[in-house]
Amino acid sequence: MALGNVRDLMSVLAFATQVLVVAAVLMALLVGFLARSRQFAVLRAIGASRGYVFCIAWVEVVLLMSAGAPLGLLLGFGASTALACWLQAQTGFAMAVSLGVPESCLIGGLVLAGVLVATLPAWLAFRRPIAQGLTA
Repeated sequence: MALGNVRDLMSVLAFATQVLVVAAVLMALLVGFLARSRQFAVLRAIGASRGYVFCIAWVEVVLLMSAGAPLGLLLGFGASTALACWLQAQTGFAMAVSLGVPESCLIGGLVLAGVLVATLPAWLAFRRPIAQGLTA
């Protein structure tokens, strides 16, 4: 019974960690887009449409999330496997490390969240006036 409670607690902590990571990525992207607001304004000044600027910003975020989520899964799997091997060598206690459907659903959910979250920085780049971006 105690291990079941610990497993539930660890699941909640893992989910909370993932939410915090997605929020941190979003904040980093927003800061990055604010730092590049001049570039977006120059694009608009030379004739790029608002839709084009929106698409550039949106695709960038989607590509980052689509590449980062599977890469993080692979790195996490590798680190877990190495840690399990080390733990087995140190204590003789074997832990099975595997990837399954829950992990695939998690990656799909993270990519979907990235697609939805990508609209915020793209919308901010879309809405910023050209003159404001050029003077910043």
